[in-house]
Amino acid sequence: MKIINGIVYKDTFQFEKQDLHIENGCFSKVPQNSNTVVTLDATNCYVIPGLIDIHLHGANGYDFCDATFEAIQSITQFELSHGITTIFPTTMTLSTEKTCKILEMLANFMHAPSEKSSYIAGIHLEGPYISPQQCGAQDATWCRSPHLSEFYKLQKAADYKIQYLTLAPEQAGALDFIQSISSDVIVSLGHTIASYDTALYAFQKGASHLTHCYNAMPPLHHRDPGVIGAALDYGHIYTELICDGLHLHPATIRLSFQLFDDDHIIFISDSTMATGLPDGIYTLGGSPIQVTHQEARTPSGQLAGSTTHLMDCLRKAVDFGIPLEKALKCVTANPAREVGIYHQLGSITTGKQADCVILNQNLEVIHVIQRGHLIF
Repeated sequence: MKIINGIVYKDTFQFEKQDLHIENGCFSKVPQNSNTVVTLDATNCYVIPGLIDIHLHGANGYDFCDATFEAIQSITQFELSHGITTIFPTTMTLSTEKTCKILEMLANFMHAPSEKSSYIAGIHLEGPYISPQQCGAQDATWCRSPHLSEFYKLQKAADYKIQYLTLAPEQAGALDFIQSISSDVIVSLGHTIASYDTALYAFQKGASHLTHCYNAMPPLHHRDPGVIGAALDYGHIYTELICDGLHLHPATIRLSFQLFDDDHIIFISDSTMATGLPDGIYTLGGSPIQVTHQEARTPSGQLAGSTTHLMDCLRKAVDFGIPLEKALKCVTANPAREVGIYHQLGSITTGKQADCVILNQNLEVIHVIQRGHLIF
């Protein structure tokens, strides 16, 4: 395949007009000579790496917690159609038995993925080791302290595909737990009431990430800097932002780029099954949510994930004043680096897997290419 005349987002994080060559599913340096090569004309269009969403719960009427092949297939096909080529399905705080069932189904799907589906690179376990005081839309009934025996039971059910875990470091035994697993699993602080000191200890023990920063954690206060202040002091912590226009004020998003190193900001969707669908009543992890004007809330009024997929979050971030070059880092290279797949994905680089998206000047998807094949 050849993509000609495109405005290509390079691994230098700048745009450059050039032709791209794809061979054997990878970006290639040497032009192909075959007359049968498919050529796409990307004149006046951006060519960007496929997007990577490391935190999403569902879309298109399905939730990963449904624990069915149909649900996973529908979500992954929806994501791919919007240029999100790699994902990390995210669980909710539930019983051990229910969580094991979800993880087993995800692992089975990963071994035999369906066609035209986003690549599942790993699983994000959001809970159950979170604070009942900051559980947000999650069920506080199932919040509990971490135990290695339970975690390894979950990891076995997932065929060891759990790649990162959100927890509250103030939970009993959490700091030792972080130290025990952080060499194998990304540990993220979230759904927490932790103090500055506790959060700093957690980073020293091996935590390296903040789950949907500012949401479900203490605010950054001038006399009590909390988790956010600890992350800023410790440095080089990967920080998730939900850029749907509801979870964060646009000024907060712009401020975050001044506070945090832009090599470590990751946009996520935190999408629910309502993503891609009209207002109505849906569920998140089995609990009811009401979507009004595309805003998802629990019956008690808590924000309950988003109804926005990652490509829309990218567009909104640009609308909010984040330069496109910086915003693209947050949905491609940065998440790829954090989850350890940058050697394979996350940039348009010779030898890497040819996952890319062609966008028009309005950032609307024109073509989606996965492993060198034109999918949409």
